[in-house]
Amino acid sequence: MEITILTVNYNTSHFIELMLFSFSRLTRRKWKMIICDNGSKDKDFLKLREIVQKYDNVEIISRDQGKDQPSIAHGKSIDLLISKVDTPYFLLMDSDCVFLRKYWDDDVINEMKSGDYTLLGTPSIFNIYKSIDFPEVYATMFDTQKYKELGSPSLCPDINWANSDNKSTVEQKDTGWLVREECIKQKHKFYVFDGIYTKHNYIKSRYFLGIYCLEFFMKGTDEIMCSHFGRGGSDGKWKFEDIKSFIPKALLRKHQISKWIRLSEKIIIKQSNLSSPIPLVPLT
Repeated sequence: MEITILTVNYNTSHFIELMLFSFSRLTRRKWKMIICDNGSKDKDFLKLREIVQKYDNVEIISRDQGKDQPSIAHGKSIDLLISKVDTPYFLLMDSDCVFLRKYWDDDVINEMKSGDYTLLGTPSIFNIYKSIDFPEVYATMFDTQKYKELGSPSLCPDINWANSDNKSTVEQKDTGWLVREECIKQKHKFYVFDGIYTKHNYIKSRYFLGIYCLEFFMKGTDEIMCSHFGRGGSDGKWKFEDIKSFIPKALLRKHQISKWIRLSEKIIIKQSNLSSPIPLVPLT
């Protein structure tokens, strides 16, 4: 195996089903996946187990998050997952993120090797308090050895920040902040995708027009690499706070999730039927 894919499940089996659909069709290199269930409802956990049974390279582990604040619980689960990595690369994935390009793994790993990057992935676009120059843990690939050279910094958020009522700080110490600090301190290189938040750039969106999500691209190219729905802890409730509509917002969210999954599936099928990946041509 060359890549270990890591993700945390908390009542998101429908998203993970899409993720596995993508990896099974668009990944060229050998991979395995470990899912940490963070105390999902029985119905979702049973569905997740049913989904995973279709794959012989996917494992589920469980963790009791206890009374941890959600960000802390998520970060601790990521740390647990990373401790099980035994491959040259590992990919941290939010459950509501999906790769949409044939042989995405070749593009990412070749870029990491040529640029000598420790990690490569998705920046935060819709959160103004997070740095956009460093990969957010939506979909980020790590070089395992280089990560160990950093001292294997924790992915768990700063507890003081996570439990604070005032999170509008200059440096938001959420998931991955220690990795960023160590990369800068030890002069490790990192790479971030170009990104579009479709709610603010709907005219530029070619893939998910009308859906509030993130689209990510290799720098300076126009072929989509991956997309992040942005579920958060409430199926993206925050994305509709400023929307005026006669349709209940809960229905809007449900519709957007369903449509995002359907469109992603269409892109994955189209990409998987290609004889070779579409060249990553620079934007003109």
